[in-house]
Amino acid sequence: TVTQAIAAQEASRRNNNWLPPPWAIVAMIVLGFNEFMTLLRNPLYLDVIFVGFLLVKALWVQLDVSGEFRNGALPGLLSLSTKFLPTVMNLLKKLAEEGQRHGNSNTQQNPPLASKSFRSGASEYGGVSSSASSEVTSAENGTEYSSPAHGKVK
Repeated sequence: TVTQAIAAQEASRRNNNWLPPPWAIVAMIVLGFNEFMTLLRNPLYLDVIFVGFLLVKALWVQLDVSGEFRNGALPGLLSLSTKFLPTVMNLLKKLAEEGQRHGNSNTQQNPPLASKSFRSGASEYGGVSSSASSEVTSAENGTEYSSPAHGKVK
């Protein structure tokens, strides 16, 4: 029995490889080629995957998943199910507060410009008025043009 136990342990050590068999690696490469090409064509998917990974990692740390499962699977699942929604809401609230804080710091750095009308802006910058070109007279054929405010058209 001791010899059988030692042989079983050695066989277990040889088979305790974390890599899948070579045929499975080749199958993953062949079958996953279209997903790889999708990521190359549209790298926005990588951003979405990365943000999803960060959110899952934050939830994992906040919920202390490995600590909850020390007492067993069922107590861990029950404990996590009661903590999941409050933890998600807390993370979303922190993200919203951080976004508001970042938004408020941007408005303090860049104060809004005062809006000015064109006429007040024109008078401030050199006194150029647009009414100077409203009355134009052509002396060649005797036709006189005027702005609509004056009402002259010949």
